Amino acid sequence: MKTNRLAWSLLLINILSAHACTKNLQKAEHQIGTSANFVNHRQSEYQLGFGDVLDIRFFNNRNYNITVPVRPDGNITIEKIGDVFVDGKTPAFVDSVITAEFAKFLKEPEVTVIVTEFGNNHFYILGEVEAPGRYPIAKSMTTFQAVAAAGGVKKDAKMSNAMLIRKAETASPDVIQLNMKNPQDEGKSSPIYLDLKPNDIIYIPNTRISDFAGFMGNVYSTVLPPIDSYLRAIFWSRL
Repeated sequence: MKTNRLAWSLLLINILSAHACTKNLQKAEHQIGTSANFVNHRQSEYQLGFGDVLDIRFFNNRNYNITVPVRPDGNITIEKIGDVFVDGKTPAFVDSVITAEFAKFLKEPEVTVIVTEFGNNHFYILGEVEAPGRYPIAKSMTTFQAVAAAGGVKKDAKMSNAMLIRKAETASPDVIQLNMKNPQDEGKSSPIYLDLKPNDIIYIPNTRISDFAGFMGNVYSTVLPPIDSYLRAIFWSRL
């Protein structure tokens, strides 16, 4: 009797252990699958921009594999098909375009487009700040936080005349004046609470701006040159 009881106990332990292992394995597989789906979803939703690096892979046609950066004009160049405009497009969309082009001379090409480096999630801050330059954009980052990231302002900074220069659909950029000295005048609707976007430029002058049009002419000629030429190409194609 004791032997049978012991045998049944051992059998029950084995069954429970196997069940626990199966549940843990299923849970792990689910977590791995969920993580992979999340990554794929983020990749598919992400909009490409200058500085991103794309890894383009061809299944069964590896001689066409290429790693290519997105140029300032928003294009990438691929052997056999030439330039492909990718700025503002998702990796999935670019995948479909490349697949369609290669289908003209390859039988059922299988293409995968992966972003291996993200290059456009930065802003620029210039003028009367302690450490002007290029900085990464943190989540929900505002112009106030951008100034703090640049070490704060110098004593001659005219905070009431700060400005945000942002890429627009037209040839000229959007220029948003920022009153960073007295933000309470406009409350929470003040532009200073705008979330930064990739390639935004914050400029803080050291003088009061009375002639805004004339000042913008000065921005074009003196403020922009310190910025890398590729950034100017993004904003002003006519420069």
